[in-house]
Amino acid sequence: MKKNKFIGIAIWIVTVIGPFREWIVSDFQPGFYYIVMFLLSLVGVGLGGYFFSKSEKSNNRVA
Repeated sequence: MKKNKFIGIAIWIVTVIGPFREWIVSDFQPGFYYIVMFLLSLVGVGLGGYFFSKSEKSNNRVA
């Protein structure tokens, strides 16, 4: 597995353990805290997906 895939998986795990769990598992109440946790969950999933699908640059060039 490449370095970017590990970074993507690590970001997903941190997102699931942190803001996603706080947003999904807790009681839903109107408030700024839950909106922030929801937005952090979206950012974490998107950023993890970006790194997971990003390709590695190689030094081997074909002429």
